[in-house]
Amino acid sequence: MRTEKTRTEELLALGVFGSRSRLGERIARLLEREREFSPRVSRVRVAVSGVALLGCVIAGAIAPRWVAFGQTSQLRFAASSIRPAAPQPPGEQFMGLSPGPEGGLRARQVSLGFLVSYSYSGDGPRIPMEGMPAWASRDQYDVVATPEPGPTPPSKDQLREMIRNMLADRFKLVTHRETREMPVYALSVAKGGAKLRREWPQPAADPPGGFCDANRKPMCTWVMEQAPMATLAGLLGSLGRPVVDRTGLEGVFDFRLKYDARNCGDEPDCVALRDAVEDQLGLKIEESKGLVEVLVVDHAEKPDEN
Repeated sequence: MRTEKTRTEELLALGVFGSRSRLGERIARLLEREREFSPRVSRVRVAVSGVALLGCVIAGAIAPRWVAFGQTSQLRFAASSIRPAAPQPPGEQFMGLSPGPEGGLRARQVSLGFLVSYSYSGDGPRIPMEGMPAWASRDQYDVVATPEPGPTPPSKDQLREMIRNMLADRFKLVTHRETREMPVYALSVAKGGAKLRREWPQPAADPPGGFCDANRKPMCTWVMEQAPMATLAGLLGSLGRPVVDRTGLEGVFDFRLKYDARNCGDEPDCVALRDAVEDQLGLKIEESKGLVEVLVVDHAEKPDEN
């Protein structure tokens, strides 16, 4: 004797595999014959299933952000101190970054704008910034930050990411990036050809780095060893516009550049930066337009002193 369940299963099989059957109609008839069928229960199950499916879709979409946040949050300083910059003794005028404890950060008389520019620009041209409050360029701070103890100190890229996280924590800094067309300086090879060395025949007399203080020493001296063109473009950002590398020169070079820190004007003995680049490096700087990535500051607050 066939049970009602067996009869239903046979009808379902016939409805699915029958050559002239319509699947939707067969299923509808079977559901009407099922004595325990409840439209209310079915609608509830469908609703619950839909919510669960939607949750899976949302989780899948934001999962990469969770992963990225987790990775970024690990690169943080163990401790950081940010205080208004202390007055410096007469004759000692220092501002900028230097190695800190355990490969961390030590900065004297730096602004939020300086820290943002350093940590977001990398070794290339300084990224243009918009939306920075006036105090972010005016107020200066002394900063000491120490990383977690480890077998090796943080790399330069890791240190920059740690600084970005510190700025988000202490200055409540929120930013986003946009690409815009704007006036730039284009760096290209001059007519006479580039005057660059892949390596100096003997060690440079000056250590790598630079010194430039128009009040104490009018001539700026920059020395860069085994540096790409992006590093030179970053230095030239002091001209007031983003510098786009259009030289087509790949690899690394040794640069030595000397120019006058003063505003030359019509002074005959003054060596302007743009002239120095062409005379000493065989490169030229021309006004142009180009697509540039801009860092937009959405929010920033003055930090609590500690």
